[in-house]
Amino acid sequence: MSRRVMVGQVSMGCASLFAVLVLRWLPKGEMLGLWCVVFFFKACIESWSFAAVTATLMSQIVPKDCSSLVFALNAGMAGFFSPVAAPIVGWVCEDVYGWDSSSFGSCDLGNAKALGNAMLVCSAIPYAVSALVYSGVYVTFPGDKARVLAESRVEREGDLPMDASVEDGNHRAQRVSTQDETEEWESAL
Repeated sequence: MSRRVMVGQVSMGCASLFAVLVLRWLPKGEMLGLWCVVFFFKACIESWSFAAVTATLMSQIVPKDCSSLVFALNAGMAGFFSPVAAPIVGWVCEDVYGWDSSSFGSCDLGNAKALGNAMLVCSAIPYAVSALVYSGVYVTFPGDKARVLAESRVEREGDLPMDASVEDGNHRAQRVSTQDETEEWESAL
């Protein structure tokens, strides 16, 4: 489990660094190959957090009967925050970094820097916060996993007849219930 969480932390930490790399350090100009390589690795590394951590850990602690609902809520929240980000970048750009709306439509270096700074703040900071939030999984996941295991053990033991053991599981329980049903049918005839 700890390695999975580390993957999520590394993924979000690298995404934050890639945002700084793209918006601050990469040379502007005719280096299309370098930009393509950086964006390829950025996309690959950012996707690790969901595939390796979020989906896997949620599938281990979310009950099977409501897993589709939980995954849909997760996707819905991600879909909600994506369109909200653009107005936030605009607000930060105008109010914090001094976007000059009078020069709209022209190539203004001041506006370009303001937009770049707003995009950096609105992408690098959430990635860094996400990397920190993954640290909480170290604390919460063991308890959640133990709770789920205890609940599943209680459900299994509650469904089995008194003489069936948990190790035998459903096979022995089905065999005993089938015998009982057969005896009921025979006595009814």
